[in-house]
Amino acid sequence: MGINKSWQTTLAFRRFREKLHDLSKIYWTHQIGVESIIKQTQNANPDDFIVDVIGCSFDRRMHPKKVSETIDWLPKYLERARLHILIVTSASLEAYLHDITFNFLAAKGYLKHSSSNTELLTLNEIGDALGNPILGKSSIPEPLKFAEKLFNIDYGNNRTIWTKSYKLRCVAAHNGGMVMPKTLQQIPDLAIPEFEMIGLDWDELRKSMNAADEIVAMTDYHISSYEITSIEVEQTLRILKKKGKLPPQQKLWTFMFDEFSLMVRKKDKIRLEKLMY
Repeated sequence: MGINKSWQTTLAFRRFREKLHDLSKIYWTHQIGVESIIKQTQNANPDDFIVDVIGCSFDRRMHPKKVSETIDWLPKYLERARLHILIVTSASLEAYLHDITFNFLAAKGYLKHSSSNTELLTLNEIGDALGNPILGKSSIPEPLKFAEKLFNIDYGNNRTIWTKSYKLRCVAAHNGGMVMPKTLQQIPDLAIPEFEMIGLDWDELRKSMNAADEIVAMTDYHISSYEITSIEVEQTLRILKKKGKLPPQQKLWTFMFDEFSLMVRKKDKIRLEKLMY
Protein backbone atom coordinates (compact mmCIF):
# COMPACT_ATOMS: atom_id res chain seq x y z
CA MET A 1 0.00 0.00 0.00
CA GLY A 2 1.61 3.20 -1.24
CA ILE A 3 0.38 5.63 1.44
CA ASN A 4 3.12 6.08 4.03
CA LYS A 5 1.42 8.66 6.25
CA SER A 6 -0.77 7.63 9.16
CA TRP A 7 -4.35 8.80 9.55
CA GLN A 8 -7.33 8.20 11.85
CA THR A 9 -8.74 5.12 10.16
CA THR A 10 -12.46 4.41 10.05
CA LEU A 11 -14.10 1.31 11.48
CA ALA A 12 -15.06 0.41 7.89
CA PHE A 13 -11.38 0.47 6.91
CA ARG A 14 -10.28 -1.64 9.87
CA ARG A 15 -12.95 -4.22 9.11
CA PHE A 16 -11.82 -4.38 5.48
CA ARG A 17 -8.20 -4.90 6.54
CA GLU A 18 -9.26 -7.61 9.00
CA LYS A 19 -11.04 -9.47 6.21
CA LEU A 20 -8.06 -9.08 3.88
CA HIS A 21 -5.70 -10.44 6.53
CA ASP A 22 -8.06 -13.38 7.06
CA LEU A 23 -8.00 -14.13 3.33
CA SER A 24 -4.22 -14.02 3.41
CA LYS A 25 -4.19 -16.64 6.17
CA ILE A 26 -6.58 -18.80 4.18
CA TYR A 27 -4.41 -18.60 1.07
CA TRP A 28 -1.13 -19.46 2.80
CA THR A 29 -2.82 -22.33 4.62
CA HIS A 30 -3.79 -23.67 1.18
CA GLN A 31 -0.16 -23.31 0.12
CA ILE A 32 1.10 -25.07 3.25
CA GLY A 33 -1.34 -27.92 2.61
CA VAL A 34 -0.13 -28.36 -0.96
CA GLU A 35 3.53 -28.37 0.04
CA SER A 36 2.81 -30.82 2.87
CA ILE A 37 1.09 -33.25 0.47
CA ILE A 38 4.05 -33.07 -1.89
CA LYS A 39 6.52 -33.76 0.91
CA GLN A 40 4.51 -36.63 2.40
CA THR A 41 4.09 -38.38 -0.96
CA GLN A 42 7.52 -37.88 -2.51
CA ASN A 43 8.56 -41.49 -1.76
CA ALA A 44 5.11 -43.03 -2.22
CA ASN A 45 3.99 -45.38 -4.98
CA PRO A 46 2.22 -43.19 -7.61
CA ASP A 47 -0.57 -45.78 -7.87
CA ASP A 48 -1.34 -45.88 -4.14
CA PHE A 49 -4.44 -44.10 -2.92
CA ILE A 50 -3.63 -40.66 -1.51
CA VAL A 51 -5.86 -41.10 1.55
CA ASP A 52 -3.96 -44.28 2.52
CA VAL A 53 -0.57 -42.62 2.10
CA ILE A 54 -1.51 -39.53 4.11
CA GLY A 55 -3.56 -41.46 6.70
CA CYS A 56 -6.78 -39.45 6.42
CA SER A 57 -9.68 -39.63 8.88
CA PHE A 58 -12.30 -40.35 6.20
CA ASP A 59 -13.05 -43.45 4.14
CA ARG A 60 -11.07 -43.95 0.94
CA ARG A 61 -14.33 -44.16 -1.00
CA MET A 62 -14.94 -40.48 -0.34
CA HIS A 63 -11.89 -39.56 -2.46
CA PRO A 64 -10.57 -42.58 -4.40
CA LYS A 65 -7.69 -40.77 -6.09
CA LYS A 66 -4.17 -42.01 -6.63
CA VAL A 67 -1.06 -40.18 -5.51
CA SER A 68 -0.17 -39.36 -9.12
CA GLU A 69 -3.64 -37.96 -9.81
CA THR A 70 -3.50 -35.78 -6.70
CA ILE A 71 -0.07 -34.35 -7.49
CA ASP A 72 -1.23 -33.51 -11.01
CA TRP A 73 -4.33 -31.80 -9.57
CA LEU A 74 -2.55 -29.60 -6.99
CA PRO A 75 -1.66 -26.68 -9.33
CA LYS A 76 -5.27 -26.48 -10.53
CA TYR A 77 -6.46 -26.74 -6.94
CA LEU A 78 -4.45 -23.64 -6.02
CA GLU A 79 -5.71 -21.80 -9.12
CA ARG A 80 -9.31 -22.47 -8.08
CA ALA A 81 -8.60 -21.54 -4.46
CA ARG A 82 -7.17 -18.21 -5.62
CA LEU A 83 -10.30 -17.59 -7.68
CA HIS A 84 -12.48 -18.21 -4.62
CA ILE A 85 -10.35 -15.78 -2.61
CA LEU A 86 -10.82 -13.19 -5.37
CA ILE A 87 -14.60 -13.52 -4.97
CA VAL A 88 -14.39 -12.75 -1.25
CA THR A 89 -11.92 -9.90 -1.85
CA SER A 90 -14.42 -8.41 -4.29
CA ALA A 91 -17.22 -8.73 -1.72
CA SER A 92 -15.04 -7.06 0.93
CA LEU A 93 -14.21 -4.17 -1.40
CA GLU A 94 -17.88 -3.74 -2.28
CA ALA A 95 -18.85 -3.81 1.41
CA TYR A 96 -16.29 -1.12 2.22
CA LEU A 97 -17.54 1.11 -0.60
CA HIS A 98 -21.11 0.73 0.67
CA ASP A 99 -20.14 1.41 4.30
CA ILE A 100 -17.90 4.40 3.63
CA THR A 101 -20.34 5.97 1.14
CA PHE A 102 -23.16 5.77 3.67
CA ASN A 103 -20.94 7.17 6.44
CA PHE A 104 -19.59 9.94 4.20
CA LEU A 105 -23.07 11.12 3.19
CA ALA A 106 -24.47 10.72 6.70
CA ALA A 107 -21.60 12.83 8.04
CA LYS A 108 -22.57 15.51 5.51
CA GLY A 109 -26.00 15.67 7.16
CA TYR A 110 -28.09 13.68 4.67
CA LEU A 111 -29.82 11.71 7.42
CA LYS A 112 -33.46 10.83 7.85
CA HIS A 113 -34.91 11.77 11.24
CA SER A 114 -35.09 8.79 13.59
CA SER A 115 -37.64 8.77 16.41
CA SER A 116 -36.28 5.65 18.10
CA ASN A 117 -32.89 4.82 19.56
CA THR A 118 -33.14 1.27 18.21
CA GLU A 119 -33.72 2.31 14.59
CA LEU A 120 -30.59 2.28 12.46
CA LEU A 121 -29.48 5.52 10.86
CA THR A 122 -30.69 5.86 7.26
CA LEU A 123 -30.13 8.42 4.53
CA ASN A 124 -32.79 10.91 3.51
CA GLU A 125 -34.01 11.25 -0.09
CA ILE A 126 -31.12 13.49 -1.13
CA GLY A 127 -28.59 11.16 0.47
CA ASP A 128 -30.19 8.17 -1.23
CA ALA A 129 -30.00 9.89 -4.59
CA LEU A 130 -26.37 10.88 -4.13
CA GLY A 131 -25.35 7.45 -2.90
CA ASN A 132 -27.43 5.30 -5.24
CA PRO A 133 -24.70 4.82 -7.91
CA ILE A 134 -22.75 2.98 -5.18
CA LEU A 135 -25.29 1.92 -2.57
CA GLY A 136 -27.80 0.78 -5.18
CA LYS A 137 -25.41 -1.52 -7.02
CA SER A 138 -23.89 -4.92 -6.27
CA SER A 139 -20.78 -4.56 -8.39
CA ILE A 140 -17.38 -2.85 -8.49
CA PRO A 141 -16.45 -1.13 -11.79
CA GLU A 142 -19.25 1.46 -12.08
CA PRO A 143 -19.37 2.26 -8.34
CA LEU A 144 -15.60 2.89 -8.44
CA LYS A 145 -16.07 5.40 -11.25
CA PHE A 146 -18.70 7.24 -9.23
CA ALA A 147 -16.63 7.01 -6.02
CA GLU A 148 -13.80 8.87 -7.76
CA LYS A 149 -16.22 11.74 -8.42
CA LEU A 150 -17.99 11.62 -5.06
CA PHE A 151 -14.75 11.53 -3.04
CA ASN A 152 -12.63 13.53 -5.54
CA ILE A 153 -10.07 10.72 -5.85
CA ASP A 154 -8.19 9.26 -8.83
CA TYR A 155 -7.78 5.50 -8.33
CA GLY A 156 -5.64 5.29 -11.46
CA ASN A 157 -4.52 1.80 -12.51
CA ASN A 158 -6.14 0.25 -9.44
CA ARG A 159 -9.57 0.82 -10.97
CA THR A 160 -8.38 -0.65 -14.27
CA ILE A 161 -7.15 -3.76 -12.47
CA TRP A 162 -10.50 -4.21 -10.77
CA THR A 163 -12.41 -3.82 -14.02
CA LYS A 164 -10.86 -7.11 -15.16
CA SER A 165 -10.76 -8.69 -11.68
CA TYR A 166 -14.49 -8.15 -11.31
CA LYS A 167 -15.15 -9.82 -14.65
CA LEU A 168 -13.19 -12.87 -13.47
CA ARG A 169 -15.12 -12.79 -10.21
CA CYS A 170 -18.38 -12.86 -12.19
CA VAL A 171 -17.24 -15.88 -14.20
CA ALA A 172 -16.60 -17.73 -10.95
CA ALA A 173 -19.74 -16.54 -9.14
CA HIS A 174 -22.21 -16.84 -12.04
CA ASN A 175 -20.79 -19.64 -14.18
CA GLY A 176 -19.11 -21.69 -11.47
CA GLY A 177 -15.74 -20.78 -12.99
CA MET A 178 -16.51 -22.17 -16.46
CA VAL A 179 -15.69 -20.10 -19.54
CA MET A 180 -18.84 -19.56 -21.58
CA PRO A 181 -19.06 -17.99 -25.08
CA LYS A 182 -20.14 -14.70 -23.51
CA THR A 183 -17.11 -14.79 -21.21
CA LEU A 184 -14.70 -14.51 -24.15
CA GLN A 185 -16.65 -11.50 -25.41
CA GLN A 186 -16.32 -9.79 -22.03
CA ILE A 187 -12.67 -10.78 -21.51
CA PRO A 188 -11.13 -11.06 -25.02
CA ASP A 189 -7.58 -11.67 -23.74
CA LEU A 190 -8.61 -14.69 -21.64
CA ALA A 191 -6.41 -17.54 -22.91
CA ILE A 192 -8.79 -20.35 -21.92
CA PRO A 193 -11.05 -22.28 -24.35
CA GLU A 194 -14.81 -22.33 -24.07
CA PHE A 195 -16.28 -24.63 -21.41
CA GLU A 196 -12.94 -24.96 -19.59
CA MET A 197 -12.52 -23.92 -15.96
CA ILE A 198 -10.64 -20.73 -15.13
CA GLY A 199 -8.22 -20.14 -12.30
CA LEU A 200 -5.83 -17.47 -11.05
CA ASP A 201 -2.07 -17.54 -10.68
CA TRP A 202 -0.45 -15.98 -7.63
CA ASP A 203 0.62 -12.79 -9.41
CA GLU A 204 -2.95 -12.10 -10.59
CA LEU A 205 -4.42 -12.63 -7.14
CA ARG A 206 -1.75 -10.56 -5.43
CA LYS A 207 -2.23 -7.72 -7.93
CA SER A 208 -6.00 -7.72 -7.36
CA MET A 209 -5.71 -7.82 -3.57
CA ASN A 210 -3.09 -5.07 -3.55
CA ALA A 211 -5.26 -2.92 -5.84
CA ALA A 212 -8.27 -3.40 -3.56
CA ASP A 213 -6.19 -2.43 -0.54
CA GLU A 214 -4.86 0.65 -2.36
CA ILE A 215 -8.39 1.75 -3.29
CA VAL A 216 -9.64 1.40 0.27
CA ALA A 217 -6.56 3.04 1.81
CA MET A 218 -6.68 5.97 -0.63
CA THR A 219 -10.37 6.49 0.09
CA ASP A 220 -10.04 6.26 3.84
CA TYR A 221 -6.98 8.50 3.96
CA HIS A 222 -8.71 11.10 1.82
CA ILE A 223 -12.12 11.32 3.51
CA SER A 224 -11.68 10.05 7.09
CA SER A 225 -12.96 12.63 9.57
CA TYR A 226 -14.26 13.05 13.09
CA GLU A 227 -17.77 13.43 11.65
CA ILE A 228 -17.54 9.99 10.03
CA THR A 229 -16.25 8.50 13.29
CA SER A 230 -19.25 10.01 15.08
CA ILE A 231 -21.62 8.35 12.59
CA GLU A 232 -19.86 5.00 13.06
CA VAL A 233 -20.12 5.32 16.83
CA GLU A 234 -23.82 6.18 16.81
CA GLN A 235 -24.68 3.47 14.29
CA THR A 236 -22.74 0.88 16.32
CA LEU A 237 -24.54 1.94 19.50
CA ARG A 238 -27.91 1.68 17.75
CA ILE A 239 -27.07 -1.82 16.58
CA LEU A 240 -26.04 -2.83 20.10
CA LYS A 241 -29.18 -1.25 21.56
CA LYS A 242 -31.39 -3.06 19.05
CA LYS A 243 -29.76 -6.38 19.97
CA GLY A 244 -29.93 -5.67 23.71
CA LYS A 245 -26.13 -5.84 23.98
CA LEU A 246 -25.25 -2.39 25.28
CA PRO A 247 -22.84 -2.58 28.24
CA PRO A 248 -23.59 -0.79 31.52
CA GLN A 249 -23.45 2.98 31.04
CA GLN A 250 -20.37 3.44 33.22
CA LYS A 251 -18.44 0.98 31.05
CA LEU A 252 -19.71 2.18 27.68
CA TRP A 253 -16.71 4.09 26.36
CA THR A 254 -14.15 1.61 27.61
CA PHE A 255 -16.16 -1.07 25.83
CA MET A 256 -16.42 0.94 22.61
CA PHE A 257 -12.68 1.55 22.53
CA ASP A 258 -11.69 -2.00 23.44
CA GLU A 259 -14.12 -3.65 21.01
CA PHE A 260 -14.17 -1.21 18.08
CA SER A 261 -11.35 1.31 18.67
CA LEU A 262 -14.03 4.02 18.59
CA MET A 263 -14.10 7.18 20.69
CA VAL A 264 -15.87 10.55 20.51
CA ARG A 265 -15.56 13.91 22.23
CA LYS A 266 -17.14 14.64 25.59
CA LYS A 267 -20.15 16.56 24.23
CA ASP A 268 -20.98 13.66 21.91
CA LYS A 269 -20.55 11.14 24.71
CA ILE A 270 -23.13 13.05 26.75
CA ARG A 271 -25.55 13.24 23.80
CA LEU A 272 -25.21 9.55 22.95
CA GLU A 273 -25.56 8.41 26.56
CA LYS A 274 -28.81 10.37 26.85
CA LEU A 275 -29.99 8.82 23.60
CA MET A 276 -29.09 5.24 24.51
CA TYR A 277 -29.86 5.11 28.23
